[in-house]
Amino acid sequence: MSNAISSLADTEQQHDAQKRPLVEKWFPRFGYASAEIGTILIFEIISSYLGLYYTDAVGLAPAIVAALMLIVRIIQSVGTPIAGNIIDRTKSRFGLCRPWLLWGLPFLVVLSILTFTTVGHTTVTKVLWAGFTYICLSVVFTMVDTAKGTLVNTISADMNERVVLNSYRSMGSSVGRLVLSGITMPLILFFGNGARGYFTTNLIFAIATIPFLLFAFVACKEHVAVAPDAPKITVKESLVSLMRNSQLLWFVLFNLVATGATLWRVSISTYYYIYSVERPDLVSPMLMAFTAGQFIPPLIVPFILKYFSKKTALMFGSIMQGVILIAMHFTPYDNVVLIGVLTFMFGVSMMGSIIGFSACSDCIEYDYYRNGRRMPGTVVGAVSLSVAAGMAIGGSLGMFLLGVVGYHKGVVMDMAMRSNISLVVNLIPGIIMIAGIVILIPYKLSNKRMLEIQEANKLKDDAIESDVA
Repeated sequence: MSNAISSLADTEQQHDAQKRPLVEKWFPRFGYASAEIGTILIFEIISSYLGLYYTDAVGLAPAIVAALMLIVRIIQSVGTPIAGNIIDRTKSRFGLCRPWLLWGLPFLVVLSILTFTTVGHTTVTKVLWAGFTYICLSVVFTMVDTAKGTLVNTISADMNERVVLNSYRSMGSSVGRLVLSGITMPLILFFGNGARGYFTTNLIFAIATIPFLLFAFVACKEHVAVAPDAPKITVKESLVSLMRNSQLLWFVLFNLVATGATLWRVSISTYYYIYSVERPDLVSPMLMAFTAGQFIPPLIVPFILKYFSKKTALMFGSIMQGVILIAMHFTPYDNVVLIGVLTFMFGVSMMGSIIGFSACSDCIEYDYYRNGRRMPGTVVGAVSLSVAAGMAIGGSLGMFLLGVVGYHKGVVMDMAMRSNISLVVNLIPGIIMIAGIVILIPYKLSNKRMLEIQEANKLKDDAIESDVA
């Protein structure tokens, strides 16, 4: 059992959060929220504005942008399990995950800045530079983001505390997205509404990332770590273990579809407000409404998960998202109030991220229960792979379909084109969200089952601690 993961903190302190000092209890929560804000500053402008930057500022065709994003995200998808295995094999006085927040920070900042620069005047040189910078940024971001996602499982072994930590993470995401949705487009317009506007805005966000990730590194102490004599897990061993974890496989498949549909919509949502609604001035208010809605899930998800399984909550959230997007497609473009309400409700429906983070932790504990090894980095890497693959499929396919329906820079926006853009941005991903819930039917990790697994795993940890002592 020496190869299992054991608690380095006192067992009683780890399983009874109320006995811990308040600073020890709250500092990691705000630190984890800070880690989310730090990565959101990079991710948000990449996911929501990089495609627009490539098409409208650099002048690349939508088909080229779609192909570029697909290639980059495929590389990112392949890299996430490798990143997770690297994290599981990390030996540092700072723990498994925290070092990567620190080591990856300077590369993350520099590459983010370079991604919003242009080299050369020909299409070939522009594409090559875009591909080089975007790939490098994706590799570094994958390492940092996987470490952040794994961190919740090394801060605490308690399931309830992990739900709380994930809620703080989601709240940090909502705060970051709300601020960014309100200031990003105004800043781009202020600095020139061209390549210079995107570059300067991104530069500000990249620099702002530094204090948030540094605070997370200091605040998020790791109390769950690999036992001192634990052998390193090979990539082959970790992949074999993952393939035998049926519950993880069903969750990963659902996450692939749900994330793909969600990021499909999010990554090209600006096209709907700018061209279908024909109100560029509404981009920031609508993105703020969407982000404001995301403040609700962190407040209600911990309560929901006390009475309903994660499976039920995930299915409900996906149905809610799909219905809202379908309704938005059929809403008249001049009904700005209703569009705003639906945009806000779409944000409220984004419960999947918090629930998904907690479900990922359940899969980690289930894997430990099965084979005596808790591999947080590898499991988070597998889930991150589904996110990256969803981005690759959803983001690139959405952009590709915009080109298929006839969108290109300077196209005449008649009613047919406006409707086609709405169909790609809203209707298709909405249908996919509803259909995707069938994947969760075989998922069996209920609240009752997880309590049984947690108790069995606690006995394993106690036995290992006794052996080490």
